[in-house]
Amino acid sequence: MRIQTVLAGATLLSLATFPSIAHAQLWKNGNFDGFGGLASERNGTFIDARLYDNFIASGTGWTVTSLFGEFLTDFPAGDAYWEIRTGVSAGLGGTLLYSGTNTITGVDDLGDALGFDHRLYTVSGFSPFFLAPGEYWLTIAPIGLGEGFAFVTTTEGVDGINAVGDLTAFWDSPSTGTNFGDASDQLEAFSDYSYGLNGIEGTDGTTVPEPSTVVLLATGLGAMAVAGYRRRRVG
Repeated sequence: MRIQTVLAGATLLSLATFPSIAHAQLWKNGNFDGFGGLASERNGTFIDARLYDNFIASGTGWTVTSLFGEFLTDFPAGDAYWEIRTGVSAGLGGTLLYSGTNTITGVDDLGDALGFDHRLYTVSGFSPFFLAPGEYWLTIAPIGLGEGFAFVTTTEGVDGINAVGDLTAFWDSPSTGTNFGDASDQLEAFSDYSYGLNGIEGTDGTTVPEPSTVVLLATGLGAMAVAGYRRRRVG
């Protein structure tokens, strides 16, 4: 059950591609499509809410140096919590491989959309880590100190790089009791989301840190969504 849904008829005022950052873009799921988003944040409104979308590390594997995502937000964020997992499915968080709380080192103002500030957040400052070929799940949750929302935006894959257009994502929020629920149940549409990674293919010889063991899972109900006026999409 959703605890609140926000609908808006505003049109997207600015669509922009992600800027070039250190190393190459290994994965970019696509630009915001103007449809909507789901809460992914650590803030006073949602103490802990995380949207997970999947990607495929190809070739000989990837060394990740930074993460990015497009958000609709109404609070300033200087840091973000992030995770990379494997084996995520409905009701199951799989295995947590890497996580951290790091500075948002890049903020690109993309205008306004659906009544919120449309921003690209780039997160770095962690030790580069290697992902062997396979499927993984990423979440990024901007951190605030009060009220407000941060919604990671939906995408149809425009300008994507190694995009996974399977319309599958999961929403987890221990603070509201949701345990890796199907994101389509919350947004009332099947969608992919505007996340991405920067780095290099293979390894650059850096020391790879041990996976984090910090994780909290809970069950219950609740969700937050912001949606545009476009038609419902089905898988």
